Parts: sequence; C-alpha cells; structure tokens
Amino acid sequence: QGRVQVNFERQGSQMRVSVSDNGSGFRENEPTVGFGIRLTRNRIEILNKLTGGRTIILSVLSESGKGTSVNLLFNNWFL
Repeated sequence: QGRVQVNFERQGSQMRVSVSDNGSGFRENEPTVGFGIRLTRNRIEILNKLTGGRTIILSVLSESGKGTSVNLLFNNWFL
C-alpha cells in the first residue's frame, strides 16, 4: 500500500514542491548505498551557481518506519 504525494504551491516569486511517501524511511546520519539524495544535492548546488539570484533549497525529513518528506523551495523563480 505505497503512497506518494506531490504538491506544488506558488508563494509570490517562490515555488514550493513537496514530495512525501509512506515508505520505510531512513536516517540521514546512517550510511546508505543509494545515490538519490546525494546526486540531488549536487545538482542543486550546480544550479544555484548558474541561475544568478534564483536559488533552490532542499530539505529532507525522514523517520525510519514512518516515511519521507522532501521539500524544494525555488526562490525568485517567478519574477
């Protein structure tokens, strides 16, 4: 019974994208074999250097056994 929810919300010149699931979750401090979050952080870092005043902020909240919520805040993307 997996569930994934994606929400888009515009707040002035910002856009917030939220993705959540009810999966097994993970602990950020524990080593994993996955590359997803690490690659996403690297891509955001590169984009933030190239977009001239437009920034992306990533936050991840995950609890083992309770799912994961990922939030992306796109600052100054609607000028």
